[in-house]
Amino acid sequence: MFSSNQSNRSHSFDTNEEDPIYEATVHSIKTLTPSIKQFYLSINDPLKRFHFEPGMFLDFYLSPTITSVITGFSICNSPANYSNTNLIELVIRETDYPPTEYMFNN
Repeated sequence: MFSSNQSNRSHSFDTNEEDPIYEATVHSIKTLTPSIKQFYLSINDPLKRFHFEPGMFLDFYLSPTITSVITGFSICNSPANYSNTNLIELVIRETDYPPTEYMFNN
């Protein structure tokens, strides 16, 4: 789950109209180097409300059973590309930070 709002990264998993939380599914993963992967995420957004501007990042929430750490990942594709593909692209370098570690190993 994630939010595209950059204002407050410490809020709970509650949501509202101004700061919705979206569920996403990993559509595909491309290994760019041994320590860098490109993730393509499909957004569960039947109302087509998700939008972003260049330079924005996602606040990334994993299930609390995995980790309670919230992290931000920069969006790599353009809004126009998202409109055409309905996929968000993230390029992530492997680290021992819990959310990143989870993305690389699961």
